[in-house]
Amino acid sequence: MATPDYELGSKVAAALAVGSSWKHRKVESLRLLEGELGRRRVSLDFTPYGDATVGGEAGQPAWRIVPLTMLEKRPLRDFDLQDQDGRPLTVLGRADDGFVAWSVLAERFRVDLDHDLGPDILQALYDVVHSPSPEAAKLADDLVDGTVQGASVFQAERLDQETRNLVQDLARNFLLITLLPFDSCQRQIVKYSSHWQIDPPDELPTLVERFQVGLGLRALPLQLDVGGASDAASYHLEVHAVPGMLISHMSLPMGAGDSPFREDDQIGLIGHTVESYDVSPQEKAVLSLMVPRGGMRSVALFTTAFTSVVFALERLLPGAHEALLTSSDGAAAVLLIIPAAYSLALSRPSENAVLSHLLWPLRLLTVVCIVLLLAGAASLVGVLHSPFTDVLWWSGSAVAATSLAIQCWAWLVSEARGTTW
Repeated sequence: MATPDYELGSKVAAALAVGSSWKHRKVESLRLLEGELGRRRVSLDFTPYGDATVGGEAGQPAWRIVPLTMLEKRPLRDFDLQDQDGRPLTVLGRADDGFVAWSVLAERFRVDLDHDLGPDILQALYDVVHSPSPEAAKLADDLVDGTVQGASVFQAERLDQETRNLVQDLARNFLLITLLPFDSCQRQIVKYSSHWQIDPPDELPTLVERFQVGLGLRALPLQLDVGGASDAASYHLEVHAVPGMLISHMSLPMGAGDSPFREDDQIGLIGHTVESYDVSPQEKAVLSLMVPRGGMRSVALFTTAFTSVVFALERLLPGAHEALLTSSDGAAAVLLIIPAAYSLALSRPSENAVLSHLLWPLRLLTVVCIVLLLAGAASLVGVLHSPFTDVLWWSGSAVAATSLAIQCWAWLVSEARGTTW
């Protein structure tokens, strides 16, 4: 088994321990994309710290090892790392990155236990760094209890809290390490990004709640991971919604800074919150999304109103049904089909899964009205006879009128609220 580099581990551990002193500001920007994917972009404002280096032998340039952050152990889709001028930066590969993390843990355990580590502990620390998250988390829990493979190998109370947190963090995450020229000491900004999987709410809303969300009567809450929020002295979270939805509220978990901007209740397409943390919070950020009055709500209202008027007039005006039947060249059927086709085109499903979830009730109401219009047109072309004609047009009129009443009530509630939703 290879031997960890204790000197390197000591230098990198020192940089990790005081990260908020040299990493000044971290801004995470989340954008919703197609399907269940989003794009997570991070901007890190920092001053290079520490003297952990690689290279420098035989006339080769020396590079400073900079542990930027910890990232969850999972494949990073379309990952990139750039400096503030857009130039790509070097990132340590998984093997070299794992060696640095292993050296950090080995050095921390050696200092806390005050003796050289045996092969069983070294192997357990190696497995914590290189194993998948579930297995590594179990190994880390055993280590902080002083056991390896069920056997007690040291007194757990000798590990300080910083070491306990570090071994559990590196069980779930890996270090993102970049290399900078050793003489690079000025304050600078790096940016990295990757695709982000959108997590559904822990508790899926009921059917009634989904209709309330679609009609703009309540918000849809989503939880956002804020891992690594304690990396920098100031943590900023920014979320960009897509057209067709609004951000009505954002909030970060309570931190050490008690920032007045920890919550954002300003309604719009962009939410921004700020907080400071001594340790990364276990809780998640909360994002509330609403459906605005325009867009799909207007389409659904127009379609429902048109359907309601057509079906009501057909029933209430004397001789209306006979006039529709005797119209030349199927003009009445065309009159019903054109608005139905137009509404269907406007109500096409969105490519974004969250937006589709928000607008599903409105699309359902629109599709019901479209079906009623097409059924009415078919009954005129096919000359549907009583009592089936009465059942179709009376039931259609009742359904459309009920849907219109509900949407108008929701619209009035929005107007009374004095907001765009």
